[in-house]
Amino acid sequence: MPDIDYYKDLKDKFSEEKRPEITQLGYNMACGLSKLEGKIHLAVRLQPLHGSQDPIDEDLLARIKNEILTDNYHGVPLDIRYIGTIRAR
Repeated sequence: MPDIDYYKDLKDKFSEEKRPEITQLGYNMACGLSKLEGKIHLAVRLQPLHGSQDPIDEDLLARIKNEILTDNYHGVPLDIRYIGTIRAR
């Protein structure tokens, strides 16, 4: 299993590569590392940029998941979630 620095570098490359396309669609993408079922994943969270639809259109979310981000990046699974706008209470 690669060390954590490998995954951090991969996360940074993924963000650099994918964030501009997601931003063009009107959404922000944050990416981190998570461990699910004993395996490292790239945890991708999507939020609307100011003026973008919230919640996201289901067809657009499906397109993002299936065509832009897919289900893995260089063999590392993606955990993609739309979290919407975070508001203070």
